Amino acid sequence: MGLQAYDEEWPFYHVMATGMAHAIYTIVTRQGGRWASQQISFAYDWNAEAVRAQANGGQDWLTPLITGQLACLQKLIPDDRFY
Repeated sequence: MGLQAYDEEWPFYHVMATGMAHAIYTIVTRQGGRWASQQISFAYDWNAEAVRAQANGGQDWLTPLITGQLACLQKLIPDDRFY
């Protein structure tokens, strides 16, 4: 299971947030010479995963797991990173 929202330095600074707690994956296939994609989301017990993350020292994972958002975007992105 991945994380529904995060910020990352590599290969350049960026932020990703799905905006929901559901797990999401995409199936990409080639059909008749064209690419097609199907995005699938599904519910799971994200509250239990948040409890597990906290028990393992992942306090910073709680909000992304439950909401699909970052806890406080302004604290994570310095002002000079807004373009």
